[in-house]
Amino acid sequence: MKKACGINSDLVIDYFYGELKDPAKAAFVAEHITACPECAAEIKELENVREGMKSIEVDLPEDGWNMHAQGVMRKLRRKYTAADRFNEHIRPFFEMKKIGFAMLVLVVAGAGIQFYNYRNNVTKEREIAEQMELLDNLEIIERIDFYEKMINS
Repeated sequence: MKKACGINSDLVIDYFYGELKDPAKAAFVAEHITACPECAAEIKELENVREGMKSIEVDLPEDGWNMHAQGVMRKLRRKYTAADRFNEHIRPFFEMKKIGFAMLVLVVAGAGIQFYNYRNNVTKEREIAEQMELLDNLEIIERIDFYEKMINS
């Protein structure tokens, strides 16, 4: 966050903790702190927090630290077993199996959609053919009627 002086608070904090790698930038911030009361106040506040943290005591029972240390040591001593190697090589197979299954589902769904569309098209074509046949039959009937009228007249 920029202050009224234009300096970012993160830059002042990095200077305070000695995390500025560029010596020119560190010198610039040090000079700025001497001239800017707002940044000087921020440095003073950070110093107060550091001093306050020094006086804090953590009252953790000794067995708590021992339990934590034992857990860390157990993790460090854990052997890389044959089962671990097996799992390391098999896990990717199961991931590929999931991907393969998803692809299979997509292919089957696509085939189902294609079949549905094909069936609808065949049904429509059949209906059109039946209507064409009816029209042909009506035309034939009209011709027969026409010829019967001619013969009977």
